[in-house]
Amino acid sequence: TPIISTVQQTTTPIPTPTITTDVLTVSTAVLESNALTVVELRVSKLEKDMSELKTVNHSFEALDAL
Repeated sequence: TPIISTVQQTTTPIPTPTITTDVLTVSTAVLESNALTVVELRVSKLEKDMSELKTVNHSFEALDAL
């Protein structure tokens, strides 16, 4: 008769190295220049002018031109 024996196996954990990374801190400062302010003011004025043009009824002016 065959003899069957069981062997108990144990697992050995494999050590893994700890991964560390250096993080660079990047900060960007955006300075507001006079040129940017001038552009913002012009855009604001154009938006206001367009809003006024949209609210005015131009049909009377068109009839007068005919």
